Amino acid sequence: MEKYKRVFIETFGLESDFLPENVIRNEIKDWDSIGHISLITKIEDEYNILFDTEDILKFNSYLAGINILKGYGVAL
Repeated sequence: MEKYKRVFIETFGLESDFLPENVIRNEIKDWDSIGHISLITKIEDEYNILFDTEDILKFNSYLAGINILKGYGVAL
């Protein structure tokens, strides 16, 4: 889970003590279309997976990402 959290911290410049359950796409200034692609790419690289387009579109929060990653067999 720390790797996943670190990707968010690095991608969006969040404080290391941020509360993950509060991270929602519309509430993070830098989570625009470019930030979204950056996040997706970093997660794909970190976990050596390739998201389906549908999952990329559904990935709109920290918690949604956890559920999506579990669907790819990623143990967090």
